[in-house]
Parts: sequence; structure tokens; C-alpha cells
Amino acid sequence: MPAALEHTAGTSKSYKVFTGAYRSIAENSTRWTMEDFAACFPSFCADAPEQAAELRTHVGQVIAKHMMQHGQHYLDLHNAGPAIDALHEAAAAANQRDPTTPPPKDGWRPDLEPRVIARARVVPILRQERDRRLKLLQELEAENNELAARVEVHAAAKATMEAQLTKRLDALDAAVKKFAALPSSDIEQWTRSVLDQQPLHSGRAAEQPDEHMADADQSGPGPTGSSSASLLAS
Repeated sequence: MPAALEHTAGTSKSYKVFTGAYRSIAENSTRWTMEDFAACFPSFCADAPEQAAELRTHVGQVIAKHMMQHGQHYLDLHNAGPAIDALHEAAAAANQRDPTTPPPKDGWRPDLEPRVIARARVVPILRQERDRRLKLLQELEAENNELAARVEVHAAAKATMEAQLTKRLDALDAAVKKFAALPSSDIEQWTRSVLDQQPLHSGRAAEQPDEHMADADQSGPGPTGSSSASLLAS
């Protein structure tokens, strides 16, 4: 048996009449006459009339209980309460309507086909849903265009930064190559000769470094001559 929804009772007069008739039918299921039961089971009623009478009452009670339980289950499963209320409201509105008043556009007429009535109700809903989706699509397209513009700006900035970085790296590589081409042995000898000429342990020399540097400058470019000085200048 499929699972039913929670119990939903109607509130209209039609629903009350319907449930009253339903309960009356279930209760009357026990009102079998012995003649009716004997017509169904003639041999059993003739052989055991007392057991037949008890069985008739018991079977009627089982049928009534079954109808009440399973009948209510299927009423809840198909949401019968609100459906009967809606039908009652439609019937009441139809009875209160003036016969001389023209029917609404979506009202039923003998010359109308069911598909025409269904189209009159469904098409406006579909158009409303179409307009809503078109508006949503336009909003998404505008957002996508804005995001695409941001991506282009970021891509251009990235390209500019990469070009500047490449230029600086190229300049650094060129400087490293020039430094590697210098005569490191001559530079080292000249540096040692300059350091040897400075009196590191003299306090007066520490206080007047400019004079020693001037002496070093007057002493010439070092033991290697002017070639090392020209290389350093380059």
C-alpha cells in the first residue's frame, strides 16, 4: 500500500456530507440479513446455523473496520478533503452567478474544446515564466560581461608586469655577464695592495680615514697598472 500524506480533513458542507455517507456505508456493511448470508453460503448455514450467524456478524465487523482504515488512507493519499472543498466552492460560485452575466474568457462553453480551455489557462503561466527566465538571463549576461571586462583588465596588467620583469631580468643577466668577464685575479691583487697600505692598528688612521684614502689614490691604480682601473671604471 502506498504511503499516504498526513490526514487532511475538509471544512465544506460537501465534505461533511461525503464523510457522513462514507461512514454510513461502512456501518451498514454489518447489516446483512441471515437470508442474504444464507444465499451466499447455503450449505454452511444449513449445517451450522448458529456458527453461521456468528460468522456473519464477525465478517461484517471486519469489512467495516477495513473500509474505515483503508478508505481514510486513500482519501488522505489523494488529498480528498481540499479537493472536495474546492469543488464545493466552484459549485457554490456557479449557483450564485447571474445567468445573464457573460461567462469569463476561460469559462467552459459547449463549442470549446478541452485543449482550448487548457491553453487559455496554461499559456499565461508559461509566458510569465518565460519573462522571468529572460530577465534572469539578461542579469546573468550583464554580470558575465562585467566579469569578462575585469578579466581583460587583469590580463593586460599581468602582461605589463611580465614585460617589466623580463626587462629587469635581462638587465640583471647582462650585468652578471659583464662582472664575470672582469679579471678577478687583478681585482683581488689590487684590493689586497690597497688594504696593506692602510695602518689598521693606528688610532689616528682610524680617526682620519680620508688621508689614507688620499694616499692610496696618489699611489696609483695598483701593481697591475692602469689596465685594472680602466676595467673597474667600465
